[in-house]
Amino acid sequence: MVVLLRTIDTFRLFDKVNILTKGGPANSTATITQYIYQYGVKGLKVGYGSAGAVIMTVLILILASLYVKKSFEKKI
Repeated sequence: MVVLLRTIDTFRLFDKVNILTKGGPANSTATITQYIYQYGVKGLKVGYGSAGAVIMTVLILILASLYVKKSFEKKI
């Protein structure tokens, strides 16, 4: 459970990276949330921002469903 929650928390990492490095030199510290912000809000490319958000949501759903499936297999 802890691994799942920490993984979800890493996808939400935006404010610290944005304040400290703004993606860093050559986007070395950029995250998917930075991508969504850069393209969706600053660049006014709402389609790219929306696509990034959908991809992030799908990744989280896949990871969560794998965890839930594995946890139910251990109980049975």
